[in-house]
Amino acid sequence: MEITPELLQLCLEKFRAQQAEKQVYQNYYDGKHDILNDYEFSESRSNIKVVVNWFRMFLRNELAYSLSNPVNYIHKQGIKDIAERIDLDFSTWEKVHNYKLMLNAGIFGHAYELRYLKDVEFKATVLTPLNCFVLEGNDADRTVKLAMHFYKENDLSPDAPEMVDVYLPLKVQHYVIEDEALVLKGESPHPFPNVPVSVVGTNLERKSMLDDIKPLNDSYNTTISNNVNELADFRMAILKVIGTKFENDEDIQTVMKKGAIQLQQGAEIDYLIKNLPDAFANSTLTEIKENIYRQSGHIDTNEKLQSNTSGAALRGRLITLENKCSTIQTMLEQNLKERLKDYFYILRVKENLDYDYRLLKQKFTMNTPTDLLNLADVASKLKDVISLETLYSLFPFVENPALEYQKFLKERDDSMGVQEDLDAIPDDEQEEEVVE
Repeated sequence: MEITPELLQLCLEKFRAQQAEKQVYQNYYDGKHDILNDYEFSESRSNIKVVVNWFRMFLRNELAYSLSNPVNYIHKQGIKDIAERIDLDFSTWEKVHNYKLMLNAGIFGHAYELRYLKDVEFKATVLTPLNCFVLEGNDADRTVKLAMHFYKENDLSPDAPEMVDVYLPLKVQHYVIEDEALVLKGESPHPFPNVPVSVVGTNLERKSMLDDIKPLNDSYNTTISNNVNELADFRMAILKVIGTKFENDEDIQTVMKKGAIQLQQGAEIDYLIKNLPDAFANSTLTEIKENIYRQSGHIDTNEKLQSNTSGAALRGRLITLENKCSTIQTMLEQNLKERLKDYFYILRVKENLDYDYRLLKQKFTMNTPTDLLNLADVASKLKDVISLETLYSLFPFVENPALEYQKFLKERDDSMGVQEDLDAIPDDEQEEEVVE
């Protein structure tokens, strides 16, 4: 594909449309829901707007469940120095980066990972549909043809020009936007033979959870806001006046504002309200809440369960959420392979180290309560048929199975060496040392 100024200008127009479409997803995650602007205003009445951010809560729960434990790398041929090198180069940034990457993928339906070198160190950062546009090919692999990163050099200055870095194989073109037109300012090389950007989703459709729950979340916000305002000032009530009358609308406003009025003998003022039983509002909220949980694939952990509920039944309640979190891990695993491919290319060029990213397996561990006693029993029974490194990966507190195995061997060798030294000392000399 030839990268022409006309193609880049078309990509800029596509980005503006994408930016406008995806802004609502960021707004909802930040708590800026439609009710804050669309809630019907009532003069002289309470207008409290309640926002319950199910979207943000569900996303955080999914990621805490999926990615709280670090990713373990296991070489399929048992080569341990590769996992140790990855741990050395990735340990300072990978865990937080993976969380941020999948969080933004969950918010927008997809996000982008940009890989680069900083001070000769391999790094990666997260871009979103609000500041990045990626053009993918029509081939089966959806190969990235170009990526555009939009930013301002100085966020403190509202008049600062908008800059664009266009990533292509082996180079980055630098543009500035002037009157919605791209003006080339220069270019610089980068070490990757491909576009060092990948597209990451939390599902195959690259759809956000908000697409499923937004109408329900809006309904919940409106219903609970109406209930709160009804309690505050009988929002769905009107004044009923018997035996007297107000001279004009200003008298009504004065009564509503001051909260007091003088009446002639025999006159009566009361509220005429809708006869809505409490169960009506509560059942509506409960039904909306249940649909939100159902559409999102989550469970209400505050729900009271019977004391005799079996472990299998409890596990069955989690199956939908576990499947969803497993999908998140699968999508991240695909991106990890692309990351390792670029990382190993850099090692091959700079240090002449030839590693195959396809031989590395990524092991994820769900952040769930673990029966360590049962795991220890399983490990003791399988130690003669399964490698120790694989058994180590079953324990959530072991961050690097290969490194843990090496530490175990070193401690065992050290202890055996001390014992051999003690055995070499005659018994009478050991007794003299004890006496002294």
